[in-house]
Amino acid sequence: MKTSSSKERIQMLMDEFHLNQTDFCNKTKIQKSALSNYIKGDRVPRQDQISKIADAFGISASWLMGYDVPMYEPAASADSVDTYKVHLLRYYELLNEEGKKRLLEQARFFASQDEYKETKSGESAG
Repeated sequence: MKTSSSKERIQMLMDEFHLNQTDFCNKTKIQKSALSNYIKGDRVPRQDQISKIADAFGISASWLMGYDVPMYEPAASADSVDTYKVHLLRYYELLNEEGKKRLLEQARFFASQDEYKETKSGESAG
């Protein structure tokens, strides 16, 4: 069942990843005029455009079309994959080299802080 529109889902995606229209178009290889039409609600993306967007962000095409499904496809072995790792990797893939370097610096900082470290039981130390 549809609970949203592609227009709304594209905007949600742009908001989540903090992208402007130019950045979104660069990532998805969609023309800016087409994206503008989708955001205004003047047009609905064709299936090939839905696929481009879904593939670029690793999201569910059904979610992008507005269906009541998870945004991200479940991992093949969902029990063994930490969803934080999946999301972190998706954000990492959006970054340029400088962004990746800065993210690594931040990760090192958090890993050095006792309050953020995992204990042996898998719970945080804090």
